[in-house]
Amino acid sequence: SKKATSGGIKGIGILCNGLAGRGIYCTSINSYSFEDITIDDPQSTGILMDCLDNKLNNGAVGGDPADNQNNNFDQISIKSDTGTCIFLAGNDGTGSTIGANTSLNYFGQIHLNIRNNEGFVFNYADGNSLEMLRVFQPEGFTGNGLRFDADDSGQDKHARHNVCYQIQTA
Repeated sequence: SKKATSGGIKGIGILCNGLAGRGIYCTSINSYSFEDITIDDPQSTGILMDCLDNKLNNGAVGGDPADNQNNNFDQISIKSDTGTCIFLAGNDGTGSTIGANTSLNYFGQIHLNIRNNEGFVFNYADGNSLEMLRVFQPEGFTGNGLRFDADDSGQDKHARHNVCYQIQTA
């Protein structure tokens, strides 16, 4: 396995209509660009960044971790009634692996429209920058616009060194 490098998507709308599980699913990518994207009503996740549960280079000792790194997301709009809009994940670091995570990514203008669900979740993610997050949630609904997850299991499961510059909620 090798990390996917240099690609992206620009100027599209993804209509999930509550049927498709995810709008965009990224697994161990590097230097991708996602710009001017609208995702409507994903069932589970608008954008999921996840990591392979192994080292790259066929799991060889000294192989590169399967992190998601150096990716750019800008002008992203996600509306979801049930699914998490953006979820930055990693893996457990189990077996012969090391814990890979989602790190060193840039998120520019992000607009989320949520109901009884989560907006932006940092989970096994570190060193990411979030420039401007706008979260709209109508009155009477519950959920979190921004959430940081971690645990104390001793694994590489953390949400640290992430920076959010501007957050607007309504």
